[in-house]
Amino acid sequence: MESIKIIKDKSELEGTCYIDLSLGKYQGQHWEEASLFFDEEVFGYIEMVFEKHIPGYDHYGMNDADSKAWDKVIADLKELSWLLETASDFKDVFEKIGFFWRLTRLFS
Repeated sequence: MESIKIIKDKSELEGTCYIDLSLGKYQGQHWEEASLFFDEEVFGYIEMVFEKHIPGYDHYGMNDADSKAWDKVIADLKELSWLLETASDFKDVFEKIGFFWRLTRLFS
């Protein structure tokens, strides 16, 4: 697994197994300079937040969200961040994070 981080410089990308979060509605262009990138497996940890708040969310598709959906996503991510910072045991957060790859969950 790659390190858990947001990638801001697309020159750091190796291959195409990344989630690309770009500004505004999708305009037919991938890998924008201003995009934020996540290793696909890493994004799986927080993907359930996006699934919860973005109607019709599709891991493999283009997803557009309005400002209300983004506000909810950001609020949930902040709550998750707090939970991760204050947890004393992995069991405290196990049901709050996702696992894109089944084996990742099995070995966690």
